[in-house]
Amino acid sequence: MNTGRGNWICPRYAFYQVSTDIQEIFCSACDQLGVHWTKSGERTIYVSRKADVAKLDTFIGPKR
Repeated sequence: MNTGRGNWICPRYAFYQVSTDIQEIFCSACDQLGVHWTKSGERTIYVSRKADVAKLDTFIGPKR
């Protein structure tokens, strides 16, 4: 879950991967789908925008 100021909570995807090759595959797939992603540090990639999370939910399914 992504939380912010003003007490809002939204789902987001966090992809943690040590391998830069696999990170590049994930980011490339997101780019092809038109899904915006951001990188945090060297190993974590986030998909946080509501529309992009909804798009991934159609492929992956909602998180529990």
